[in-house]
Amino acid sequence: MAGVTAVLPVKETIPETVAEQIEAAVPFEFEGPRRNLRVQMGCDELCTFCIVPTTRGTLESRPPAEAVAYAERLVASGASELVLSGVHLGTYGRETSHDLVALTERLSTIEGLQRIRLSSIEATHVGGRLLEEIATNPKVCRHLHLPLQTGSEDTWERMRRPGSLSRFFDVAEAARELIPGLAITTDVMVGFPGEDDAAFRRTLDVIERVGFEKLHVFRFSARKGTPAAEYPDQVPHEIRRERSKIVRNLGDRIRRDWLDSLVGSHVEVLVEKSTPAGPIGHTDTFAMVRFEGSAAIGRLVKVDVSSRDRGTLVGSPLAVKGDPVGHLPVLQDR
Repeated sequence: MAGVTAVLPVKETIPETVAEQIEAAVPFEFEGPRRNLRVQMGCDELCTFCIVPTTRGTLESRPPAEAVAYAERLVASGASELVLSGVHLGTYGRETSHDLVALTERLSTIEGLQRIRLSSIEATHVGGRLLEEIATNPKVCRHLHLPLQTGSEDTWERMRRPGSLSRFFDVAEAARELIPGLAITTDVMVGFPGEDDAAFRRTLDVIERVGFEKLHVFRFSARKGTPAAEYPDQVPHEIRRERSKIVRNLGDRIRRDWLDSLVGSHVEVLVEKSTPAGPIGHTDTFAMVRFEGSAAIGRLVKVDVSSRDRGTLVGSPLAVKGDPVGHLPVLQDR
């Protein structure tokens, strides 16, 4: 077609796809110092509520050399932190001789890259080598996002979730024991067909037991073409809304307690934004922090935390680590 450079599939992110397709400089400045690095696509699980296997195909890992080369371009354009993403990130390299740990080790050698963060990863795909890598590699963030969805064994099986709840508990407990200061975040779905009051209470119990530092809460929504959309025991919408509110309130309370526990400590913050109240960024455990003074976007700053302002920690800078690679403009509040 005349004048068409590339046709982009919907499943791709436009900036990443353009960079890959035309191998040209793309202005990433609007994305800030944290960038996504997609390393795996597709899914071969068949969760009954999910349409992804139909829309995104089977598992496919990005070749390590290609992933590292693209990571280097991102860092050269100003990225300080890369978020490794994939529908089933923990299966990275399963069809090759590489795995996720080998990839993080290679990425860690990129000069100027200060953090590597793992996106959502199923507990059943988390092994001892990966936990050891998080515990010992200073560039890998002490943050695991382990999707839970439900705390009911029966609902787990009806969802056809990979692994098991017992495996989930084992991984969460081993991770907290091995990695000091680790934050575990999760996804929770309420109102899945057949979820009765007892099943919902078990989900609340699991949330309390694990003590997730942050929850992403979703109400079940029937997706045409998925088995769960055809299940006869659909939960009424008003009950889904009420359960969502209860879980969100519980998650907010646990998160506030966690943030309060960090008051009085020293944390390292990646500066992502400049505001009139001071620079703002996140710790490697994904706590938001604002501090007084000024600092360049993309720098790591050690901060003495003095208080909490709603969902944000507040403090004073102690030291600045490293210089951001490339140039990123200071982003002001709109």
